[in-house]
Amino acid sequence: MAFLQPTIEERLSEHDNYIHGTGVVLEPGELADQELFLEWFYRPSSGKVAPMMLNFNRQSESFYNYQGMPWFTRPKLTGEASVEGPFVDLYGTELYILAFSVPIFAGGHFVGVAAADIALHEFDQLLTRCLLCMKNVAFIINGEGRFIAANSANWFVGNMANRTAAAKVHKLKPLSIEWSLVELPVPR
Repeated sequence: MAFLQPTIEERLSEHDNYIHGTGVVLEPGELADQELFLEWFYRPSSGKVAPMMLNFNRQSESFYNYQGMPWFTRPKLTGEASVEGPFVDLYGTELYILAFSVPIFAGGHFVGVAAADIALHEFDQLLTRCLLCMKNVAFIINGEGRFIAANSANWFVGNMANRTAAAKVHKLKPLSIEWSLVELPVPR
């Protein structure tokens, strides 16, 4: 999998990118010499791209078991792309992130996912710039009902949204995710 390293490092080194970590995570047993494996790199606070070193020892307290994580299991089960979060990346960058992932198939057989982690505070800024073009108060929520971005300081990213009866709800379906744009009948 080392052949992926130059491409991953190049992508992470680009200045206008929001990706903090990216790579390929393989289905257990896909490699003959390792049960669990990922080719993953990230940008630590120093800015220099580095490989992510995780613990795959099942006997260890800090065992990193990606097999049950939604960013891995959802693409495996559905065959579709996924965006999970926001959540704190406890084993990696310790940032509040969104994890984007797409399944990888070889000959119709699931072999893993290609994924990227984006810091929520940066993604929120990007979406908020778009939401500021709207005349009314608006926000984007994920499938769990958590705020992803808003054009009002009344809501905090990551918090749960309350149902608003008079709101206009527009389902967003990029990458087959369950996000919604909610517009309130209140001028901004």
